[in-house]
Amino acid sequence: MNAFLEAESRIERERLATLLAVISHGAQGDKAAIERLHRELRHED
Repeated sequence: MNAFLEAESRIERERLATLLAVISHGAQGDKAAIERLHRELRHED
């Protein structure tokens, strides 16, 4: 059970780090740059 909770916590931290990166970059760039970064972070390209 602890391993599951630790994995869930790690996944949530990674998700929040990704969100922070997108928001931080978005504050400095245009919509196309934000969308490109978001795709890169989600490995959709």
